[in-house]
Amino acid sequence: MRLKKFLPLILAGLFIAFWGPLSLAGDGVVAVVNNEVITQKDLNDFINFMKIQLSGQYTKEEVTQRVNEMLPDLISRLIEDRLILQAAYKENMPVNQSRIDARIEQIKKGYASEADFLNDLTSRGLNLTDIETKIREQFLMFEIIDRKVKSKVIVKPQEVTAYYYAHKKDFGEPELRWVRFLTIKDPEIINELKQEIYHYENLDQVAAVYSLQITDLGWVTSKQLNKQIARIVFNLQQGRISPLMNLADNNYLFEVKQIQPSKELSLTQMQDEISKYLFEKKMKQALREWLEELKSKAYIEVKKEYDCD
Repeated sequence: MRLKKFLPLILAGLFIAFWGPLSLAGDGVVAVVNNEVITQKDLNDFINFMKIQLSGQYTKEEVTQRVNEMLPDLISRLIEDRLILQAAYKENMPVNQSRIDARIEQIKKGYASEADFLNDLTSRGLNLTDIETKIREQFLMFEIIDRKVKSKVIVKPQEVTAYYYAHKKDFGEPELRWVRFLTIKDPEIINELKQEIYHYENLDQVAAVYSLQITDLGWVTSKQLNKQIARIVFNLQQGRISPLMNLADNNYLFEVKQIQPSKELSLTQMQDEISKYLFEKKMKQALREWLEELKSKAYIEVKKEYDCD
């Protein structure tokens, strides 16, 4: 079983300073967070960053759709990032310069040369000082979350045990079957096999008689197969040949070479994964509660609706 991961949506707006603006619709104040402002440029930069991040995975139309889905929460996300950073500054937390330097070097590796890196910064209206500042802020935000939230999240052994027994039926490895098949298109062969298939003990014999090529699927679970095929294959005895099966204008013969029964995973086998799952779940809740506390003590004002392309 693969447990669903809970990944908190934090630090989303932190990385936007690495990218230039899409197209600015003015640089007016959109929101005020205590004594700081969020501008239209901040919002446009964030959208630009998201588009760059998604462009390698989706089509242009899909990127636009996903960004549009994100827009209603955009100001809220940037306000939360600003509150986290303000909390970090109050703690006077230091950031080791060597960590910042290492991060810059990592960014440079994405360019053909240092000159290309510097030219790209200039083209986006940035310089090394801007990059250092944003990286320092990034580390500050991680550190304050570690101190205020993560360090206080604890998963007790008895919680892991209780979760395991409450969801025991979900922890196991499914039955595996080593499957092979023949594809048969010749009507004459199909008619013969309908009458004579019981004479053959395995697919090798059928393939030899009719000069057919066996396709070996290897080990598969029922979920990896077409539902019709799965019903046939997972009801076959080991070493037996299936009846002829017509699917998408072709006929098939299936054979199960070996069967590996399903097995239950023990608490010992699952405890690390369960502990990680419960930690991430608690971390998400604790982070949300901490952010709500920060908001309750802050002055937050949304000045106007934002504009975006």
